[in-house]
Amino acid sequence: MDSKSIAAIIVFTALTLVLNLSPIKIPAPYAPFLIYQVWEIPIVAAFVLYGLKVGVPVAIINTLALLIIFPGALPTGPFYNLAAVLSMLFGIYIVQRVASAFRSPNNEYVIEATTYLFLIMLSVIAAFVQSILWLLPGIVFSLLLLMVIGENWSKRTVITLPNHSSLSGRSEALLVTTCTVVGTLTRVVAMIVVNGFFLPFPPPIGFAFPREAVIAIIPFVGLFNATLALYTIPIGYSIARVVRPGLKSTR
Repeated sequence: MDSKSIAAIIVFTALTLVLNLSPIKIPAPYAPFLIYQVWEIPIVAAFVLYGLKVGVPVAIINTLALLIIFPGALPTGPFYNLAAVLSMLFGIYIVQRVASAFRSPNNEYVIEATTYLFLIMLSVIAAFVQSILWLLPGIVFSLLLLMVIGENWSKRTVITLPNHSSLSGRSEALLVTTCTVVGTLTRVVAMIVVNGFFLPFPPPIGFAFPREAVIAIIPFVGLFNATLALYTIPIGYSIARVVRPGLKSTR
């Protein structure tokens, strides 16, 4: 790892920890035990600017620091946060990789119908998980998404996105929107699975919740992770866009 990457890890980790320990905390009105914060935004910005080699280490170091400084109500709570962050970054990474795979000769990114199919399939997976918990609503949602797949499968949709250095206007909005949607979906699905599996365990792994309590909590967990990602990813991208010109001028 080069010195610039190490320096970026140090800077973004420090910023993440400062925001994590700051008083910027808003309890979710529908579930006060879930807290909206802004410390994940620098992690997304670091990931957009430098990729996996910086974004993931920042997330991991932040988790280790929280285990020592402020683990929260559950000693293993920071690992739940880490799972949420990494699953969100994974969604962003998928969009970036698919875009790069379909890069055109004029150095533009092309997202084909396969991207939308993948996005819809993620939605179906999320709906399937929810159908187990919510029964009829989840099943209806799954059927509606399958109808969307059937309608769009025969269509070949090509959307051209300029590469990151020249994104502007509609193209930038499209890229950020796609990353936000996919990142939100991967996070929601991952955290439904993580919470559904680990919460029934006794402390320090979970809260020893009975299955009925877990089923009652999961919808709030899904809503919380979705709404948090919906502001974290766009703001992270916006910060990266503002910072990127300055980084180029120092190279």
